[in-house]
Amino acid sequence: MEVCTSLNRNAEWVIRRGYGREVSAEEALDIAAMTRDNLMVHVGDNVKNEVSYICHCCGCHCAQLRAINHNGIRNAVHTSNFLASVDEEKCKACGRCVKNCPVMAIDVKALSFGEAHAEIDEELCLGCGVCAIACKNKAMSMEPREKRVFTPENSMDRLIRAAVERGTIHHMLFDDPDSVTGRGIHLALGALLSLPPAKQ
Repeated sequence: MEVCTSLNRNAEWVIRRGYGREVSAEEALDIAAMTRDNLMVHVGDNVKNEVSYICHCCGCHCAQLRAINHNGIRNAVHTSNFLASVDEEKCKACGRCVKNCPVMAIDVKALSFGEAHAEIDEELCLGCGVCAIACKNKAMSMEPREKRVFTPENSMDRLIRAAVERGTIHHMLFDDPDSVTGRGIHLALGALLSLPPAKQ
């Protein structure tokens, strides 16, 4: 099944190398609708402009989702600005949401008197909406998260912000780290960035 979609310059690169084929906007939308109907999660490049890919994934084959499910890397995929919510009155504890959640963020919680309902792990929920589509009882819905997820403008903005957060921006700034000057600046800036924020 062809389900990963490359866009913009990334699509040109993929097509030039024979890894993919060009599709019309209409066919791309049909693929997105078909994968949604098959309860796959849409994982896209986390940028506002010049998005380079949208994968239509299942939790068992997608490398990013497997990083969450099998390796415990909870932040392998940025969440959406939504969070799954359960209407306990409508929930029949059928388990369809549990079975279809791509990151195993839902479980059925037993209550007293033999009753049960789905329960969301809010720390793990991607806000993808697969559970809401899977639920035949309309017990699952998507609610806005209290804390919005920041979306960078483009890939360069995302890379720079990630490097700053990790304290590795100096690796991106100098193109000749093997020169004496480059090594000196690299070491000095690396040492500066490793200091606590108050001492920078």
